[in-house]
Amino acid sequence: MQNFQVSGIKINDVKVYGANTSELVIGLNIDANKGWFLKVKGWIYLRGTPDLDVETQTFRIKNVHLDANTEQAIVNGASWILSPIINAVASGIKIDIQRLVESQKERFQTITMEGYGVVKLDLNEFVIREIDITDSELEVRIKASGIVSTTIDLK
Repeated sequence: MQNFQVSGIKINDVKVYGANTSELVIGLNIDANKGWFLKVKGWIYLRGTPDLDVETQTFRIKNVHLDANTEQAIVNGASWILSPIINAVASGIKIDIQRLVESQKERFQTITMEGYGVVKLDLNEFVIREIDITDSELEVRIKASGIVSTTIDLK
């Protein structure tokens, strides 16, 4: 992952987890140096609700807030410094699913299954209908239509 900054706070790493409450937990490893009076380093965890707009095929995270697993020392010493990150995550995560699918379409055209054969897809519709999150997986329900052809290895 490439490092990036939000309001002078360097984000070194990002991890995304499912929570058993149908929320996403976003872990951010931060390095904030606000001069001689405040230096903060460590993991903060934000929690938010995934939101899929089926009509516009956009995905975002709503209701972003600090998770209880954030290191207490960071929260106690610098909770005010975290608000730009919380706001950036809350407003900045918006994924245009159709654009993402279009940019990755070639990856889905030919799927080779070693020892079994090849599946070729020519999709003319690919719409995400629902997203569910558990603590162990992300389930995505899609509607796809098009032409599927298979070649089966009979070895």
